[in-house]
Amino acid sequence: MITFKALDANGELINSKMKPFTYPAGEVSIKFEDSREFEKTELAIIQPESGSIHNDLMGFQVWDDTSWENKYEDDHNNYRIMPYMPGAREDRGRVFGLETYVQMLTNTSGTRSIIVFDPHSDVTEKMFYKWGSAGGLKIFSPAQLVRQRPWAFEGYDYVIAPDEGATERAQSVADVLGVPVVQVVKARDFETGKITGLIAPEIDDTKKYLVVDDLCDGGRTFTLLSDNLGL
Repeated sequence: MITFKALDANGELINSKMKPFTYPAGEVSIKFEDSREFEKTELAIIQPESGSIHNDLMGFQVWDDTSWENKYEDDHNNYRIMPYMPGAREDRGRVFGLETYVQMLTNTSGTRSIIVFDPHSDVTEKMFYKWGSAGGLKIFSPAQLVRQRPWAFEGYDYVIAPDEGATERAQSVADVLGVPVVQVVKARDFETGKITGLIAPEIDDTKKYLVVDDLCDGGRTFTLLSDNLGL
C-alpha cells in the first residue's frame, strides 16, 4: 500500500493533495485535490502488501515525477519512507535482488531523501552508496526506534530473538529496555523456505515478551512462537 502525506506549515502530518489512482486496465496514476496547494514537504509512504509492492513502486515513480514537475520552489522536499526495503532479503546469494531494487529506485527517481526502518543487513546502505543516492539515506535501527518512543515499549519483561540472525538486533533493544533476551533457534526447510519448528527455553506465560526480528511478510514466526511456546 502506498499513501501520500505532507507536512503543513506548522510541521503537522496531513494528507497530500495527491492521491493514488489506478485505471481499470491496471495503470497507476495520481489524482489531485485541486482546492489545495502542494506543501513544501511531500512524503510517499510505501508499506508493501502481498501482490501490491510493484504497483506501489510504480505509483511512487508517478508521484515522484508529478510532484517535481508541479512544484517550482527551490526549497521543496520529497521524502520516500519505506518501513520495509524491497528486496532486502535478497542481499546475498546467487539472486542479488536487493541491488536491482536499489538501482530502480535510484535511477528513476529525483527523490534522494529516503527513510528505511531496520533493513535486513547493512548491504542495503552499501547498495545505496554504490548507486549514488546515500546522501539523503536515513536508516533507523530497532534500538533507535525504541529509544525515541520509550512509552510505547513499557512493561516488557523479556525480548525474544526468534532465530540466531536476530540475536544482535534483539540484544540492542533489550539493552535499551534493560531486560534479558530469550534466544530461540528456528528450524527451516531451505528447499521451501518454510519454518518447520522452534527450539526455546522454558517460557513464563505470565510475563510480557517483545519479539525483535528483521523481516515479517507472512507472520509465520509469530504464529509458531504462539503455538510452540504457549504465549
